[in-house]
Amino acid sequence: MLRRKFAHFPDRPDRSVLALTGRLHEFDVGFAAQPALYGSMPATLFPSPGTAVAATALWVTPAQFTQLAWSELSYRLGRLETRFEVEEGGAVFDQVLAFVSRFGAFRVGGEPIALAAVPADGRSAQALTQEQALDAAAALALGPEANAEALVRAIFEDFAGLIPSLVETVNREGLPFASGRWTPLGSSP
Repeated sequence: MLRRKFAHFPDRPDRSVLALTGRLHEFDVGFAAQPALYGSMPATLFPSPGTAVAATALWVTPAQFTQLAWSELSYRLGRLETRFEVEEGGAVFDQVLAFVSRFGAFRVGGEPIALAAVPADGRSAQALTQEQALDAAAALALGPEANAEALVRAIFEDFAGLIPSLVETVNREGLPFASGRWTPLGSSP
């Protein structure tokens, strides 16, 4: 994904990026309450006290930062005041910039759900696979008998026609991002 976003830059430093893996504290990674045009449920952060979720911090150039901001229009950019511990080398950051979904975190049974594919310590949220999250979204948008495959087919066959149903059901299950540790950057949508 980053290769697609940065490969076109003429300057070599803008075509590579330092990625630091580690743990982000007090937040978890869940599903955005809006299926993507390519048929998946994208990721977003949600507050989760006691959780330390696997995450990657990117050390970017100004050109890369601009590219990321423009390519993530369905997300809000802001500063999180929380601990990010780098896996190797022991570095710790107390603030990070992060993107969070404008649609909020997808809820099942009234609670945000975590991505099972993203490891976390101290996770309290139910973790689902991508297919299970799409099954839940399909049941909301298309009816109780629908599944992930039916939703993905509907997205590819008639996304514009599906929008009213997604807004009515799946988007309504979005928990807006709210945290005292969060400061949005830029103007409101």
